[in-house]
Amino acid sequence: MNRHSREELRIGRREIEHHVVWDIHRAEVVARRAVWIVNAFVGKQHHGIQRRLAHKLQQMLRINSLQVFIDHATGEPELANHEAREHPMPPAQSQPAARARHPVADHVNVQVDPERALARRAIRNRARAHARIHADLKMPSASGSTSTITSSLLGHARLRSSSPQSIIWAAMKFDYDVVIVGGAFSGAATALMLKRKHPAARVLIVEKAAEFDRKVGESTTEVSSAYMTRILGLSNYLGHHHLVKQGLRMWFSNQDPQQRFDECVEIGARYQARLPTFQVDRSTLDSHMLDLAVTAGCDLRRPAKITRIDLDGTNGQSVSLTSDPSVAEQFSCRWVVDASGRASLLGRKLGHFRPNKEHPINAVWARFSGVKDWDSYEWRERFPDYANACRTSRSWATNHLMGHGWWCWIIPLRGGDVSAGLVYDSRIFKLNEGANLGERLRSHMLTHPVGREIFGAASVIEHDVHAFSALPYSNEQVCGDGWAAVGDAAGFIDPLYSPGLDFCSYTSYYVADMLAAGLAGEDTTDRRRYYNEQYPITYRLWFETLYKDKYFYMGDAELMSAALLLDVGSYFVGLVTPLYKNPEGEFLRLPFEGAPGRIVAKMMSFYNRRLVALARRRMEAGVFGRRNTGWRELYDGFVPDIRVRKLIQKGLFRWWRAELTNLRLMFSQPARRVAAEPGAPSTLPLQQERI
Repeated sequence: MNRHSREELRIGRREIEHHVVWDIHRAEVVARRAVWIVNAFVGKQHHGIQRRLAHKLQQMLRINSLQVFIDHATGEPELANHEAREHPMPPAQSQPAARARHPVADHVNVQVDPERALARRAIRNRARAHARIHADLKMPSASGSTSTITSSLLGHARLRSSSPQSIIWAAMKFDYDVVIVGGAFSGAATALMLKRKHPAARVLIVEKAAEFDRKVGESTTEVSSAYMTRILGLSNYLGHHHLVKQGLRMWFSNQDPQQRFDECVEIGARYQARLPTFQVDRSTLDSHMLDLAVTAGCDLRRPAKITRIDLDGTNGQSVSLTSDPSVAEQFSCRWVVDASGRASLLGRKLGHFRPNKEHPINAVWARFSGVKDWDSYEWRERFPDYANACRTSRSWATNHLMGHGWWCWIIPLRGGDVSAGLVYDSRIFKLNEGANLGERLRSHMLTHPVGREIFGAASVIEHDVHAFSALPYSNEQVCGDGWAAVGDAAGFIDPLYSPGLDFCSYTSYYVADMLAAGLAGEDTTDRRRYYNEQYPITYRLWFETLYKDKYFYMGDAELMSAALLLDVGSYFVGLVTPLYKNPEGEFLRLPFEGAPGRIVAKMMSFYNRRLVALARRRMEAGVFGRRNTGWRELYDGFVPDIRVRKLIQKGLFRWWRAELTNLRLMFSQPARRVAAEPGAPSTLPLQQERI
């Protein structure tokens, strides 16, 4: 490149920079005109209604309304020049020198220097991109036309505006972008993820309780733990403030009052858990999540009671609340998120709430003190075979006492308390009467040999006893234009296998992503359709594959051990393994999605129905739970890779062996029916499935 070419390139660059500076200056002038129009519109047509929001707009744009008025009154020469398509230079800028032109002789071949052409093209592209950045926001004026607003007035912040209205226009229409009803785990997680995906979102959380109390859902699974550690980033917090969970353990007895503790059947892991899971105190976890959401920029009303919710789609939603008997507030918003738990405010309001009458289970639970240590020196002296069989801590596992039509959970909590509860199918089991609910729960657990050893000297913590009837429910529709439900507000099935926080993880992440897309200007119609169509499918198939009529065989160690291996093995193959490879992508896909999900669901539903049929045959023959003594099965543990197939194969083998036993029972002389367990009906209310 010769000297003449370099000079020409320098002059061209200066000319391009001049146009860039002018574009910035022109955008600023037009922005001032737009703000004046907004002020006039607010002052003349909505006097006193939107004045506060207009003032916030002026502060955000850093423009004095008086100065804008003076500019307009003096004729706004800069804007007039712009409208006349004249391009005066802004102050403190010098006019570029005229570009020199050098004639080229006719006999000289004109050739373009490739290096010079590439350099000029790069400068031109950068200048155009820079000009677009400073003129990318559009704002409707009072007459409906649009005026360009430069982002340089906003400190060059990249605002994600919702089409066709900008974020500034939305700020004038709504008090908040999103109002979340409920500040526990689901609501706080949704708010936190929304702020991370869309930092400009204005979020209000309304929580009715001044302090969170303890609730069920204290045991996490591999799915919910992946959400909390890999998505929410709570690994350090969970490790310091909660207990590391050591898998799931089931204990079976033959209901003989003389059966010893070490004669009960134990099914569980031999070694420590391969993936992180936790025993959490929900009151502590919920408080921490809410604090994170507030720190991220969410507003909070607490304690506050929702008094009215009006939904009007794209025109906006209205939420009325009282945070004090004498203080009533009303907020407008674009989205309302129902995270109210079992109250399911929007589901009940809109008529979508449906109890699951196919699964009539009830729950009673409490916190206990003085519970014995599963791994104590005393027990090692008394039961050496029991102590030497396991290489991990049984105390930190989720231990289940199993019976016909019922099961009890035993979950340790940080600080020494133990959460224990009973879940039972009202078609099969009835809880014994007693002085109070806590003593009724304790007396029932003492009927199990393991319960007698663990809770013999334990006592119920006062004012910490709870009960729910008709535990499972769902909603036919979980979102609409302007609202969505997450967590337990969308549905709940059964606490066995701890799926509650799994549903919270999927729904809170999906809804947060959907809302962030909507606030960014994307059309959320397809996302809402997917959520409404797939969630009922996920709920239904999850119920049919894992829980439907399961209480009829969960008291038999052989049948339930087969189900445990197949259920958890399928869970690892279908959900856990993909999640640990791509958590951000997989949490946007609800379980049992598409044709592969339905095929897997049919296979799981089939073996579940077969195990129910086998249990009925054993009950008729009087051999149900006959082998609930004298053996234990400790496996290496589930891992999210191909090694899990060994445990699935073991579950299949146990199922097929039960099928062979069933064939022998079919052709053998019918045995005398065994007496029903205490509190169980003498007949089976469901129709018998024929072989």
